[in-house]
Amino acid sequence: MATPLVTALPASRPDTNRPWRAAEGWMSDFEARVEQLLAAESGPLGFALRYHFARPGKRARARLALAAGCALGVPRPASVDLAVACELLHEASLVHDDIQDRDATRRGQPAVWALLGEDLALNVGDHLLTRAIDVAARLRAPAERRSELVCAFTRHTLEAVRGQVRDNTAAGDPSFDVADYEALARAKTGSLLTIPVEGALVLAQAPPRLREVAREALGTLGVAYQTQDDLAELFGLDLDHDADADVETGRPNAAIVHFLGTCSVEQRSRFQAARTHDEVELWMHRVRRSRATAGAAARAREHYARARALFAELPARLSEVLCVAAERMSRPLDEIERLQAALGR
Repeated sequence: MATPLVTALPASRPDTNRPWRAAEGWMSDFEARVEQLLAAESGPLGFALRYHFARPGKRARARLALAAGCALGVPRPASVDLAVACELLHEASLVHDDIQDRDATRRGQPAVWALLGEDLALNVGDHLLTRAIDVAARLRAPAERRSELVCAFTRHTLEAVRGQVRDNTAAGDPSFDVADYEALARAKTGSLLTIPVEGALVLAQAPPRLREVAREALGTLGVAYQTQDDLAELFGLDLDHDADADVETGRPNAAIVHFLGTCSVEQRSRFQAARTHDEVELWMHRVRRSRATAGAAARAREHYARARALFAELPARLSEVLCVAAERMSRPLDEIERLQAALGR
């Protein structure tokens, strides 16, 4: 049996930036592999795929998979395959989310469904989801590792689907509270952040205990990030989403959930009944100026801190990678808190 790679990591403090520098160097392989997969499709599906990928996002999950792989000594080809599978899965979730949330813009251009119709957009999302699992199943690693990786992918994908279903059904639920919101965020967002790291641990033959810690840590990071993302949308920092959308649709939003937790039954009913532009604007104003936004931001800070504490239980190089990722992800909180303070004056 091969020696698990994680046991060979040195105990000395690692160069924090080395895995991230390697990840940037490996991104050319990642981009080439994605282009190869997109070029394999023709007709309406091929056009829609290339349209969606014409304006790439931050590739955060791909970069995380590459940096985690480097930190754990996973060979470059396997790390690249993992990054591709993670990014395809993430992109599938975005295409489907845009349909369900009725978000007509993605990365500054019309969302796939808004330009090409819901039917083709559903096919694009389904294709990307299936292709992600296919890439994981064919990953350049021993068969046993591939099998474990596919199991991890399917488990986290199912959890993300359950989270999305709860997201879709939470509107108007009077019992939906902060605990429900955080469970939803852990499932919907945390699952897709966990896969790049747990996937690297699988490929490095890490023991089950480390994988369990990683799941808890990345799930917690997902709650922090989703809370922050909701606040960014509420304050108009997310250019792809209408700041009024969560009030109009009743979709779970961290600040709104915190706000409604302070409201009377009558106030909750009036909030949920808001439909006109003026009514929505009034409630938006109240939510933004309430203490609930500060409470949600503080809760995000707590989750970031909790995630960092859990990172310390992982191998040193991986822990450093994750701490850098968390620091980068949390930067928008500073601007959100500045806007909160300005409104509170």
